[in-house]
Amino acid sequence: MTSLSICGVSKSFGPLSVLRDVDLEVADGTLTAILGPSGSGKTTLLRIVAGFERVDRGVVRIGDETVDDGKHYVPPERRRIGYVPQEGALFPHLCVIANVGFGLPRRERRGAEVERLIEMVGLAGLEDRYPHQLSGGQQQRVALARALTIEPELVLLDEPFASLDASLRTTVRADVAQILHDAGTTAVLVTHDQDEAFSMADRLAIIRAGNMTPTAAPQDFYSHPLDPDMAAFVGDANLLSGTIEGAYATTVLGRLPIRGAGPTTAESVPAAVLVRPEQIDVCDESDHGGLAGRVVRSDYHGHDALVTIEPLEPDGRDELIVARVEGTQLFARDARVTLRAHGSVLAWPT
Repeated sequence: MTSLSICGVSKSFGPLSVLRDVDLEVADGTLTAILGPSGSGKTTLLRIVAGFERVDRGVVRIGDETVDDGKHYVPPERRRIGYVPQEGALFPHLCVIANVGFGLPRRERRGAEVERLIEMVGLAGLEDRYPHQLSGGQQQRVALARALTIEPELVLLDEPFASLDASLRTTVRADVAQILHDAGTTAVLVTHDQDEAFSMADRLAIIRAGNMTPTAAPQDFYSHPLDPDMAAFVGDANLLSGTIEGAYATTVLGRLPIRGAGPTTAESVPAAVLVRPEQIDVCDESDHGGLAGRVVRSDYHGHDALVTIEPLEPDGRDELIVARVEGTQLFARDARVTLRAHGSVLAWPT
């Protein structure tokens, strides 16, 4: 096992600045996810760690070794890194055992260690099959086993589940996370999929337009996003116009306590107020005492549903509110309902 340290890394391609003074610390034996939209620089950062790109400025260390500081550079083949790309990139003319053992000396390619890894990723009995004879999930497991055969200091996963269908993606990513944990391997995953990052990672960092946040537990990003844009990026969010007064925020949903409010003030300040969909109860119109609204749409997901509601009060007609309800609680389009919010909120002065 080993750690990864990235300090002040910047990278440009011509006039395009892709990474700006990025810092990242990945502890031994942990899986850190880097979550960001397309074009945010996350894959470029992974390629720098792997040695496929050079830094313009900054330092990359793997364990105690500096592998790139703009002057000193260790090539990819000497970094002992396992790399799992998006599509697996298996050799189509090689069977499973040959793909897994490809990075080893020839005499070891069908040895006990390769057999152990194939069994560990759940492919025992499929050693002689070729990639076209495997499912997408099985191909990704082969790619992971191949990355682990060289006993890497670090495993890098570049959106490895993007090509899988939704149900298979959930199963495979859980299996991969468990395999990495059981092997005690330090890993970095880059993804644009929030569910993937939240479900797999011990620590999470968010990258936007080449700028990286410090790492934190995934739940911290959901509960305490740094700004309204991040709040919307890491989950469904109602960002409502409102005011801050003292330790409370007021919106069309009423007066709600501000989470972790600092020193209070009597002055009323305009603000963007975050209310998560699960904080909103949706009741029949006959249930008085809340905000009256009209159902605009309902997106059913089985275990739950997201209901979009247009407030009927004049000062709330320019905002749509999304509430998360149980899958058994269905509302027809144009149904009249009553909304009540509960719990504490976050608010940012505007």
